Amino acid sequence: METETLRNADKWFALHDINTFIHKDKIYIDTETFELELSEKEIEYRAELYVNLKNKNLLKQNTYEKLR
Repeated sequence: METETLRNADKWFALHDINTFIHKDKIYIDTETFELELSEKEIEYRAELYVNLKNKNLLKQNTYEKLR
């Protein structure tokens, strides 16, 4: 999976206060008790949502630069 896709998905989760981490081209949701691996389709979908928010200027100025 492309690094940019992973980062964009990770930023989408950060916007929604969902703890995630990237490991070996995968994203995991960290619940502090266990981790859930996300499917590639889920990662692609969340990355697309983040890019759409960014392209439509729906993020506060510099928000995406401050995320992770």
